Formats: sequence, C-alpha cells, structure tokens
Amino acid sequence: MKKDDEVLKKLDTIIALLASQGKSDQEKNVILNNLGLTYKERSKMLGIAEGTLKTWDHQKRKTIRKKSEI
Repeated sequence: MKKDDEVLKKLDTIIALLASQGKSDQEKNVILNNLGLTYKERSKMLGIAEGTLKTWDHQKRKTIRKKSEI
C-alpha cells in the first residue's frame, strides 16, 4: 500500500470513530464496515470478537432481506 493510501485510510478511520461517538457497538460496526475495514480491523478497534461482528452483519442482511420481501 502506498504511503498516501495508508494516510487516507487512517484519516477515514479517525473520521469514522468521531462520527460514531455515542453510537451503539452495532452502529459503529456499520460505520466502519462502510469505510471498508475488514472484520479483523473492526474487531481490534471495537474490542469485539470477529465472529460476533460476522453474526451482526448476517442478522442485518437477513432483516433487510425480509423487509424487501414485503
């Protein structure tokens, strides 16, 4: 990864963390996911197991799928 790309990714992460202040862990997970962070990166930042994050994402997709069928 180029140096500029690394700096931009760090800035995105800082912005996401500031934007997520006062949000639930699940909301923070969504914000960080939308920035393209991996499960490993999100897990480390949030202090939550990768498996838990994967479960949350799966449940969210399942809920969206159900709502789209109505």
